[in-house]
Amino acid sequence: MTSFSTVFVDGTPDAQIEEHANYIARLKNETDPAPYVVEIQTLLAASKHSEIYAKFAQDSVLLLESPEKEFEGAFNLLIAILKSAPPDSLPSLVQSFVKPLVNEPNDKYFAKQKVLSNLYNSLAPTSSLRYDVFLAIVDAAARHDEIDVILPELQHLEGWVREWGVGVEKERELYLNLSEKLIAAEEK
Repeated sequence: MTSFSTVFVDGTPDAQIEEHANYIARLKNETDPAPYVVEIQTLLAASKHSEIYAKFAQDSVLLLESPEKEFEGAFNLLIAILKSAPPDSLPSLVQSFVKPLVNEPNDKYFAKQKVLSNLYNSLAPTSSLRYDVFLAIVDAAARHDEIDVILPELQHLEGWVREWGVGVEKERELYLNLSEKLIAAEEK
């Protein structure tokens, strides 16, 4: 989080959408014409980008099956696509995106944390969505008994909370959540 990583993805937004749809179809072992790709192309032709963003965010769980060498790149492409969504839809898209990274069990914890970090760093420093992503990072670390990974970042938390512009209630929730996770980790 304090280290800055940028998500670099080439191509127009529509080309990125097509590339991502093809990748998902490959993960699903679909053959040509791949139903997933046809569905996305139909939505794209009808300019139903909001539906595409929602579907991609919901289907982000499929990316967990990506081979290790493609894992981060596949998620980075999805981050770039979702960042094209209208700002009012981003909170729900981010929630759908991070859910499998936190909740789905698999052996790719550090790769998942890297993706969460990439998402965090791709958001504006003043984005309140950073709050949600930071919570996801904490939750994922706690679930995998790696809470010590976030300890160096805690020195920045007070400043981040101000930058994010979250209210007092969310700030309390953050500190309570963090304290519970740290206590639980210490008890293990």
